[in-house]
Amino acid sequence: MGWMTFKPGRLVCPHCGYDGTTPPQKHHDYDYTPFFWLEDATAGWKILAVNGDTIQATETYDLYDDWFNPRIQCGRCFGEFPVPEGKTAGFIEPDQADWGEGGA
Repeated sequence: MGWMTFKPGRLVCPHCGYDGTTPPQKHHDYDYTPFFWLEDATAGWKILAVNGDTIQATETYDLYDDWFNPRIQCGRCFGEFPVPEGKTAGFIEPDQADWGEGGA
């Protein structure tokens, strides 16, 4: 996907002032992405047995739908900040993004 840029003022990191208009550094195994939407989730493993001091659980887990603590992570400084008021997540595939003119 390469890197993408945002139109000025869409999101601004309160930690470093980055606004997504230039490419950030490479983040983990992803392309150069200006910002990340983060949320915490709860996963559960079924306990099958207790053997001495070891609790034996299944290798697979259930991921529950109780996602919480939504926040934004800056692609430049990796600082996290609250989702701006009035913004919500709309999850799509990258090739479905409507970047409009001049970026996201």
